[in-house]
Amino acid sequence: MAITTVYDGIEYRSRLEARWAAFMRNIGWDIVYEPFDGDGYIPDFLVQGPRPMLVEVKPAVTLAEYQAAVPKAEKGLADHWRHDILIVGASPFPSIRSDLWDPTTAGWLGEYQEDVSG
Repeated sequence: MAITTVYDGIEYRSRLEARWAAFMRNIGWDIVYEPFDGDGYIPDFLVQGPRPMLVEVKPAVTLAEYQAAVPKAEKGLADHWRHDILIVGASPFPSIRSDLWDPTTAGWLGEYQEDVSG
């Protein structure tokens, strides 16, 4: 069960969302929490800028867990979003133990590709 957490005056639905908000703000990203409702799907963050991106926070640690979040995001955003989507996991930092290293620890990026086939 998620524990609501306040960070920088905003109440997040979970400690994990608040942790990612702190990380994104600390690296200088201009973020908006829960920017819109996309057909029953509310993305966690919008990163504003010249190349906007949505960020979805999941307690994922394996590639399968990241991939499990993709269909719901794609369906909910189909008519609302034509930019990249980043799905982030259990921590902004990969494990420092070499026996636990998994290159998917920090996130999975779905880059939007406009169909130019005509």
